Amino acid sequence: MIRNKNNTLSEEQLTAINCTNENIIVSAGPGSGKTVVIVNRVYELINHKNISPKNIVIITFTKAAATNMRNRFLAIDKNKVSPFFGTFHGLCYKILKSYYGEINIIEPFESYRVVKNFLTAYVEDVSEDRVKEYVNAISIYKCKGEYNRDGNNQIDKELLKNCVNFYESYKNEKSLLDFEDLQLMCRDLFIKNSSILNSYQNQFKHILVDEFQDSDDVQVDILKLLNKDNNLFVVGDEDQCIYSFRGANPTYIVNFKDIFKEGKTLYLSTNYRSKQNIVSLSMKSIKNNKIRTSKDIRANKTDDGIIKAQGVRDETSQGTYISDYILKVKESDDNNFNN
Repeated sequence: MIRNKNNTLSEEQLTAINCTNENIIVSAGPGSGKTVVIVNRVYELINHKNISPKNIVIITFTKAAATNMRNRFLAIDKNKVSPFFGTFHGLCYKILKSYYGEINIIEPFESYRVVKNFLTAYVEDVSEDRVKEYVNAISIYKCKGEYNRDGNNQIDKELLKNCVNFYESYKNEKSLLDFEDLQLMCRDLFIKNSSILNSYQNQFKHILVDEFQDSDDVQVDILKLLNKDNNLFVVGDEDQCIYSFRGANPTYIVNFKDIFKEGKTLYLSTNYRSKQNIVSLSMKSIKNNKIRTSKDIRANKTDDGIIKAQGVRDETSQGTYISDYILKVKESDDNNFNN
């Protein structure tokens, strides 16, 4: 097994690694060692539970996270045979390609350009932020079949519908699919073809999902369809949901046991990354969130870290300030980023 920074595994981590034969959600606070848990759980399934790597799927939110997990797993597994580590989109692509052949994916910059070209004909102020709003709104519209304006954006519903039609016509003309298409087509394939669904249900005996708080409605539908044996293992924290603007739905974490039968909740409640005062302040800041479960996060480090409040003009200024500050601190001889 691999360990955390203290070269040990906590009782909470060991429990999460070894639980089987039930749907499990691990409520994992920041810095609690969730990657260590997922990688060790996969190792245990293969080497001690005699589960074939081809019967295990590990779904992450980004390609980078998938690559990191795969590399960490291969570093400890003597057989050097890896199960599938990838994103929902990557898994759907692999499934669809096996049935439909060649699939061409539209690049993000091309989606941006198509939407910008449409908006330019109808809107005076076509800023980068405005285009991104509509690109994200298209994703939500396609997955939910509607778009509910939250009051913090400038999305016009009628204009959005026309934009979706323009965007879809462009993709159809070029024989292109986007990530939302992959998910929707995969879900439809399973719903309409029971034999295909049954084949993948029998293949994917254990499904592990990282960053579950960022899953959207279609992704959860796919999990419900595939989870025949009640061996779903998800890790997440609704307090860390940052992709609701793309359709992520943190209520799936809060209501996990109602959605997936025989569900069980486990907790990783020790933060090994941040210092005590930072953990305490973050818990005070997040406690009034409406969509969350109560949890007690403890800091493994008892000394205090640096907390600084800084006002900024907008998101761009915020990003610039944070990156500049990190570079400044990193270059300082007084700071060790391993502590």
